[in-house]
Amino acid sequence: MKTSGSPVAVPAFLFDACPGRRPASVVLRCLAVHHEVGRVTRDRLGAVVLAAAYSMMAACRGVEMAVPGRALPAALLSVQELLVASLLLVRPSTNAVSRRWSDRLGAAAALLVPLGLRVPEVAGANVSAALEVAGLLLALLATATLGPHLGVLPAVRGVTTRGVYAVVRHPMYAAYMLLFIACVVGEPGAHNAILAVAACALLVVRLRAEEAMLARHADYQAYRQRVPWRLVPGCY
Repeated sequence: MKTSGSPVAVPAFLFDACPGRRPASVVLRCLAVHHEVGRVTRDRLGAVVLAAAYSMMAACRGVEMAVPGRALPAALLSVQELLVASLLLVRPSTNAVSRRWSDRLGAAAALLVPLGLRVPEVAGANVSAALEVAGLLLALLATATLGPHLGVLPAVRGVTTRGVYAVVRHPMYAAYMLLFIACVVGEPGAHNAILAVAACALLVVRLRAEEAMLARHADYQAYRQRVPWRLVPGCY
């Protein structure tokens, strides 16, 4: 039993794994391992919290489905949110997450700002409805293709190169931008226009932060050469 004031015992296997190292270096190694485990744990906890939030939003879509003309968009959005929640829960954790506060704040703002957009009250057979449905279908397809590589913060979770990701590198963000444009077309005004521009700008900041993390890896460098367009083929 360790009494008060006695030194903390260092497991013998750490010395066996590091022959010739001094106790101080072994302790530092223990601290480094503990720090990495802590980062993975925080990543898992964050995924659970986000999954709960997306599940709650999906549950709230029932009210919107009752609005005439909003049943299809609301149903598609609910499926998208449930899919995101599911993938967040099953994806493997990683410790290769950006530590920069600017990246974290940018990702949070990119999620929160679009919530202020005014959605068209009634969606019919018009341009706004077509853009909204197209954006939701593309978002669903991109999310399903991304699978366990899905993330919110800039991180290294693997590279997806198939399906819509063989056309542009960020099809999910392209889908979100279609949804922002649909809101502006369906509910024109300064409020929606300003928020849509801000939301699009935040997505560009977010994707650049993600690419800065991934660009350190050879497989992403090769993918970037094969697929030069970020959002719109032949444009950007």
